[in-house]
Amino acid sequence: PPPSSEPRLQGSRCLPWSPRFTVSTFAAALRYRHVPFPARIDPEALGDVALAVVESRGFDAWSLRDVARELGVSPNALYRHVGSREGLLVEAGARAAEALAATLRRGGLPPPGHERAIAIARRYVRFGLRRPHAYAAIMSAKPELDHPRIGPWLSLWAVVQDEVAAIVPGAADAAAFALWALVHGRVQLAAGPARTVSAEAGLDDAVRALLTGFEVAAPIPSPLPPELSHRPR
Repeated sequence: PPPSSEPRLQGSRCLPWSPRFTVSTFAAALRYRHVPFPARIDPEALGDVALAVVESRGFDAWSLRDVARELGVSPNALYRHVGSREGLLVEAGARAAEALAATLRRGGLPPPGHERAIAIARRYVRFGLRRPHAYAAIMSAKPELDHPRIGPWLSLWAVVQDEVAAIVPGAADAAAFALWALVHGRVQLAAGPARTVSAEAGLDDAVRALLTGFEVAAPIPSPLPPELSHRPR
């Protein structure tokens, strides 16, 4: 192509694109670099919007760009705010964990005991199946115990611990851990290899047998680190 009629930048040979790098392209690059920082992102809205995008687009299909579009900011601005896609997943997972904890705490439960634990187990499984993308966000976002957003996961765990501790005080951690493994396994199996069988088939008997077994075997030492061990409230 014919050479550009625009003056070249002095010393442009040091740039990898120097043969065609003119004054006007350099000015355009400067304008791009100095785009004003967008409006402040509302931290209260961030998790709600991120979770809504995860659930509407699908856990395997959502992107940081989708969330930025819904927030009305540039992807780069959102990236600077959350640090990575994983940071944004933590925000979505935190909101989902709060929603699951609220579902488990909702009124209408029997008094403390086996029947109450069974009702909570049913609610857990139904949440996981009715909101699979929100549930995936809870389980896939893995903030460390010292992460500033770990609170919703600890609160969710506390719901399970408190209910089990009222039944098996001598094995609260071990029994709560086993109960969570049971209901989580039901959700995973119902979404995959056992999808032709109701996730609640035999659930009542399984929860009752699990708790009865721990009542007989108590006391049982906690299998959990001190940070996750049950503390009477």
